[in-house]
Amino acid sequence: MPTDGRYASGMIRLGTYVFFNPLLESVTWAAFRGFGRVAPQAALKSMMGGLTCLPIDQVMATMGPDRQQAALAFLQASRSGSGFLHDIHHHCGDLSRVTAPVLVITSKYDGLVDASHATYVQSHIHQTQLFVSEAESHLMWFSAHDHEIRARMRLFLQS
Repeated sequence: MPTDGRYASGMIRLGTYVFFNPLLESVTWAAFRGFGRVAPQAALKSMMGGLTCLPIDQVMATMGPDRQQAALAFLQASRSGSGFLHDIHHHCGDLSRVTAPVLVITSKYDGLVDASHATYVQSHIHQTQLFVSEAESHLMWFSAHDHEIRARMRLFLQS
């Protein structure tokens, strides 16, 4: 069953097909790693463009140097295999069969995955708690709001 929203749209979706297909995926990540070594700030900005709805300079400023460096290291270590292509063609099973409590965390400013995915899960799994973070991008754990997300996860796990 398809979800209500789509994984990315427009140029991000097209770029996923072009750059992350099985023939180019490893070359794409290798090129990004090289770009990150030569021009780290530019590489991070180029990737963050598709991960946020906010202006890139605003996101970069809120991250600060330590989080920027950590985010770049994370992205440079990334490989997607065919994962991004699976995201585009994603269908989920019968979520009503899930009986365990579920915590869904989404970012208000995620530029990659729109909030309809989170609300879809919430409307199809009975015991879902939805937390919408003020994190500035899809990479929520590199946000100044990470402490709020971690606190919400701890609260959920203790309940």
